[in-house]
Amino acid sequence: MDAKVKALAKNEILIAEFPLIKAEYDRLAAHATAPLGREEEAVAGVLSDIESVAAAAPMEILSLKPQSVKKMSGYSQVVIEITAEAGVQGLAKFLYDIEGNEKFLKVMRMTIVGADAQSPLRCTLLVSRVFIE
Repeated sequence: MDAKVKALAKNEILIAEFPLIKAEYDRLAAHATAPLGREEEAVAGVLSDIESVAAAAPMEILSLKPQSVKKMSGYSQVVIEITAEAGVQGLAKFLYDIEGNEKFLKVMRMTIVGADAQSPLRCTLLVSRVFIE
């Protein structure tokens, strides 16, 4: 009987928090929805998001190359290849900001090359964003 009372109490807490959970879901869902039928707009939006995060890092983008838009059942994934240079702190901030971004940006792959301790790191990253359809 004690387990049932605990389960009931837990459910009552969830019911009370439902408006907050729903509001957070709606806010995040707005970021995950792709422009209807427009792959170009989705890619342009992802490129803009990456440029904004890189500018705040600071990180110098040498090239941004859209790789693909993969259509899956119920969602699409936009993949961008980035070649950039940054110091260790700039790269760390960029990675932290990308992974913590509300727009569902994720680093899929990363390669880092450093010539010496004084020069910036040159890195190549594959960054993706998922859109719910």
